Amino acid sequence: MKTSFALLLLGLSLLAHPARAQAPTVQVYLDSQFQVVHRTCPPDGTLDTLYVVASGFTSPITDIEYSVNLFGNFIFVQDLVATGFSGTGYSGVGIRVDFGGPTNAHGNLLVQRIHGFWTCQPCGGGGFWPFIVVEPHNESGKIQATRWPDLTKVEAAGGVNSLCGVLPTAPTTWGRIKALYR
Repeated sequence: MKTSFALLLLGLSLLAHPARAQAPTVQVYLDSQFQVVHRTCPPDGTLDTLYVVASGFTSPITDIEYSVNLFGNFIFVQDLVATGFSGTGYSGVGIRVDFGGPTNAHGNLLVQRIHGFWTCQPCGGGGFWPFIVVEPHNESGKIQATRWPDLTKVEAAGGVNSLCGVLPTAPTTWGRIKALYR
């Protein structure tokens, strides 16, 4: 009886709080396996590749548009859209990548590679933290893709990269945190 009641409560809670799908995102990864988004910046002048990846789209998409703000931490040399895709513009101010047909971006879809050299500011120097941020396209003002087959625009969130490893936090207590809101 208790087990049946517990299962009933669990079932009702699942109905009241349905699972949420992953929100569409465009993220810059710092490795070719699409795992690393935060790390310590390499030495200045190091040649490297950044990987722009779209994910979390529930329907196939035909194109995507965004820009990548490197904040002077990475000197842009060349944009390379993924094989079979075509691009208009460049990542620094806005790039629109056409996939040539419906493409699945529910999982990780490599959209573009950015080649360049690292030129990071010191971590925390003068209150500055080096970041790379995916931002809206300069013309549309949005990070968005075209959904197939209805061809409606779907907005996506832009990812943020920290180049000082994990952002530092100051040790504190729960009492100090609560005091901030009194």
